[in-house]
Amino acid sequence: MEAYDIATETLLDIILMDLNMPIMDGFTSCIKIKSFYEESKIFGGGLGCAEEEQRLHYSPFIVAVSASMFDSNLIRQCQDHKFDDWKCSPLSAKLIQEEIIG
Repeated sequence: MEAYDIATETLLDIILMDLNMPIMDGFTSCIKIKSFYEESKIFGGGLGCAEEEQRLHYSPFIVAVSASMFDSNLIRQCQDHKFDDWKCSPLSAKLIQEEIIG
């Protein structure tokens, strides 16, 4: 729940989403975050003018993170739940930097 709250209150460029969070799993969080931004594009966000305009053309890049990422079913689930990418944990600083810079 905390990830969703932060992601919908703050414009984040990238979210590294653990799939096994205790209250709301990463799959549900990703769908809810993506849906929030899609709805914001349709209805407007009710934020200040500059931030609202920025949000209308925005959606964070969400990366699924799990130690089980070699499982093809898990990768398929990530695709179905609208993740932008997926990585196997533990993540190295170099891999995170490459993900951010491109």
